[in-house]
Amino acid sequence: MLVGGRGRAAYVDPFDRICHGLGPRGPATTDSKEVVSSLADARPAGTSMRRICRGACARARFRVLAGAMCAKGAQGGADTLEGMTIAANIANTIALYGLGAAEALAETVWPTRCAVCDAPGEPLCEHCRTALRYVDWWRACPRCGAPFGRLQCCECNEVMLAAIGRRRPAFDGMTAAVTYDDAAARIVRSWKDGGERRLAREMACLMAPQVPPGWLTDAPVCVPIPASGTAKRRRGFDHVDELSREVACALGLRRVGLLVPPRTLDQRTLGRKGRIGNLSGRFRVIEGATAPPHVLLVDDVCTTGSTMSAACDALRAGGAQTLHCLVFARV
Repeated sequence: MLVGGRGRAAYVDPFDRICHGLGPRGPATTDSKEVVSSLADARPAGTSMRRICRGACARARFRVLAGAMCAKGAQGGADTLEGMTIAANIANTIALYGLGAAEALAETVWPTRCAVCDAPGEPLCEHCRTALRYVDWWRACPRCGAPFGRLQCCECNEVMLAAIGRRRPAFDGMTAAVTYDDAAARIVRSWKDGGERRLAREMACLMAPQVPPGWLTDAPVCVPIPASGTAKRRRGFDHVDELSREVACALGLRRVGLLVPPRTLDQRTLGRKGRIGNLSGRFRVIEGATAPPHVLLVDDVCTTGSTMSAACDALRAGGAQTLHCLVFARV
């Protein structure tokens, strides 16, 4: 594909495009000059230069591995397996050093800045981390996680549940780390759409302490809410899958992807009733899989709870008995 900017033009081969989330279409070429600069001009909104550098390392690793395998494969016999092992080790070593060099280059040209205040140094600075509006467990609703629903919740009372055809919430409890305000929105946007994937660990470190100890006595399994195919192609990664890995690591739990990505409209463009109808019955457990009895469902933001409810319905149908939900931010 021919891309360019500021009067330049360069060819980008399909593997480069896949690495950077631009899609595989376009003519192949071996000319790699100006690839990074051209991709920087042609990349869609939300694609960071760190992601471009990582993609370049993945491309180099692929070509080294493929070349070494072909060279060894030509010898035939027992040397083929040994050659593949050596090629894999070489490719991994090159990828490791290449990723380190790419990170150093990215840090020099595009230094790390706080997602909230834009101060250089860390993805989330200590001042902004402290200033976040954390959810007070003593004031929050223990059933739906609403920040101010301990005495009388306006989100999961009988009237609100009857309006959506339920007698009780689909889950047994929900908790959140912070209230969804401007600072939390900046963090989520920088992580999901800005390409600052290191924020997943920062978010998980804030979410893990919010889990009540009673939820962990039965060793639940972390299950992420899967991103839709459209969102995954737009961002180049499954954001909640990465978040669930960090949460599982922080809590010492297993993580299993059990849900099939739904085919739905973008939730961000819908109201409360639209969100509920958009996801109702759209989730399902992977064919042939059985849900574990105790599940900790992980997502980034809870607005109306429709996504969590639909996912919990599918997990209960798949065999889950106890379902608790953990999110980074609660509206």
